[in-house]
Amino acid sequence: SIVTIDFLNIWYVPPVGILLLFLMPNGGENCETTLSAKDLKEAVHWDVIWLVVTATALASALAASGMTTWLGGIIEGEISAGLLPWFTGLITPLLSHLTSGTATTTLLSTILFPIAENLGVNPAVLARIIAGTALAVSLPWAGAASAATFASGTVSFGTMFRVGAVATLCTMITITVVSVISVPMLGAFSGP
Repeated sequence: SIVTIDFLNIWYVPPVGILLLFLMPNGGENCETTLSAKDLKEAVHWDVIWLVVTATALASALAASGMTTWLGGIIEGEISAGLLPWFTGLITPLLSHLTSGTATTTLLSTILFPIAENLGVNPAVLARIIAGTALAVSLPWAGAASAATFASGTVSFGTMFRVGAVATLCTMITITVVSVISVPMLGAFSGP
């Protein structure tokens, strides 16, 4: 917040941090690095890091290319104000199973918030739904929590998918209903 560097993005921090730990000595007598070459190769989940980074870059590229505006126009023409929260509650977990939760949140917020304002729906309702349902748990590549759970070896793919599908359905319905009721009832995030 104090210094802004245009080319330095938050998504560069994890891989750069890992590489610095590989290069920096740990202060011991043998001048060993904090991460050994074996740690760098085997212990770091590069696949998860690249998944999150590339998914977020894809969402940013879609927004910069105007694709999100085009998709927003298609969705707005086909959906009503009453269905928009339910559409959001359905599409968010589906997308977050294919990309990271951060990329899904970025992409859907860019597309759906302007639609909500045009249809007279409080965008705060959608913000609550997107934030609450973008946590995919059914597939190992859906996010860091799922990847770490699967990587531990204690949960099989079949179990993760079955339990995750039920959990996703329950959270999708619960969060959508609670958001649709509570945000207007509490007057949360309403404009002046």
